[in-house]
Amino acid sequence: MSTLQEEYNRIEKYILGQLETADREDFEARLQASPELQTLVEDHKVLLDAIEEQSLIENMEQIHQDVFTNSSASATTKIFSLWSSWTKYGIAASVAILLLWGGYTLSRKQTKDQKLFASYFTPDPGLPTTMSSTDNFTFFEAMVSYKQGAYAEAIAQWEPLLNEKPKNDTLNYFVGVAHLANNNESEAITFLQWATEKENSQFLSDAYYYLGLSYLKKGNKENAIHFFKLSKHKKSTALLSELVK
Repeated sequence: MSTLQEEYNRIEKYILGQLETADREDFEARLQASPELQTLVEDHKVLLDAIEEQSLIENMEQIHQDVFTNSSASATTKIFSLWSSWTKYGIAASVAILLLWGGYTLSRKQTKDQKLFASYFTPDPGLPTTMSSTDNFTFFEAMVSYKQGAYAEAIAQWEPLLNEKPKNDTLNYFVGVAHLANNNESEAITFLQWATEKENSQFLSDAYYYLGLSYLKKGNKENAIHFFKLSKHKKSTALLSELVK
């Protein structure tokens, strides 16, 4: 069995609660550290739900026609062989593998909103890291980590400062952007919302922009548009024009 098939089988067993304790704990550790694996698991859940409703099987032939440009007998034989030999739930894994073979990966399929997010998101460049006082040492040390792309490390360094000053707009803003850069848009929204509480904040407009991007990534177009309208960020207007097409 190929490595790809083994991975899909492992995902399926995890979803169905069929992994042994040690294997489950190992898988969950990988899952927590890998956004790509999280996406695969979510896609697989969708496939299993579709199978439960029997709609996937009923439309399998059409899926085959849509996905493959090569309709040769050998390709058809392989597909029907998988249908007949795999279990009901195993069909989900076979579909995913077939889609990969046809040049289409479910985990990489992006909606229009996700594509817009990928096109428009770049992390805030951060503040100059000249440490003018010992009081700011921890903050700027974390800023160095942030600028190097070590977002989780920067967040961990900023957290004690946030505990001391939970309403500090600068801290909330950069922690929020770091979470978004680290593929955690839900956490990003929490901190960016706090950053917008201070009406005279120098980060207010940018916080609205990154809030819009966070909601865009989550697929909440309505909220994304709301915050892009509040922002004066130079990219907000262009994004709004894309979203209302």
